[in-house]
Amino acid sequence: DRIRQVASVAEDGNSMSGRWFRADNDVVGGTMTAVRMKGAAPQILAVAPDYLKQGGSAQIVVSGVGLSGTPDFGPGVTVKVVSSAPERIVAEVSAAGDAATGARAVKVGDATHEGGLVVYDKVDRVAVVPEQTFARVGGNDGPIPAAPAQFEAVAYMAGPDGKPGTDDDVRIGVLPASWTVDNFDEAAAALEDAKFAGTIGPDGLFSPAGAGPNPARKMSTNNAGNLAVIGVVDDGGTKVEGRAQLFVTVQRFVDPPIR
Repeated sequence: DRIRQVASVAEDGNSMSGRWFRADNDVVGGTMTAVRMKGAAPQILAVAPDYLKQGGSAQIVVSGVGLSGTPDFGPGVTVKVVSSAPERIVAEVSAAGDAATGARAVKVGDATHEGGLVVYDKVDRVAVVPEQTFARVGGNDGPIPAAPAQFEAVAYMAGPDGKPGTDDDVRIGVLPASWTVDNFDEAAAALEDAKFAGTIGPDGLFSPAGAGPNPARKMSTNNAGNLAVIGVVDDGGTKVEGRAQLFVTVQRFVDPPIR
């Protein structure tokens, strides 16, 4: 697929940030950050994944500019470098069972990424994001393509008060989840919205149904619906669920180039 990018450049001309998206459907995309490599000071741009469970191991990729040396993830975390280049270091990382939980800095030589890694003990809460959004039916031999919606399961551990869902919760990160959709309320159930409005894939991407009208629906209405999007994170056998609301609606018939 072809993609496009829109970004703003910093005043010094050494970095830019913005968004990339599919050329044929601009709702599918993500944020991006880039830096000029020539003459740039060593810096860490991303750590992926950016979480590690106590007693667990993972292969972590540190991306940046001018990186040199073994990454330091703080006390209680051991590191074995698998491959190393100035723009990308791949390491096998393990956390001790008693490693301190919370966000910590990641360091590579002179480069530091504050809060680059979170060590956690367990998942106490899952927030499906966006919490409320839209998708649009389309296609089905019509001129306007469907507009999907992407969801992520963001995991949290309880903070010092020991209670999930309070202001001191610690964000762990975006974790893999299993995904389903259901009718959001009784009205949606009566219209069988979950049956007609679309499906969600294992990566959290909701694909709307084709544009209507649909003779199989009551009053041959469109394949719109009011859905609950359910993401379930499996944390070592403990399943933690989060929910969001998705309105599946009709096409955007007037689509300005800038909005």
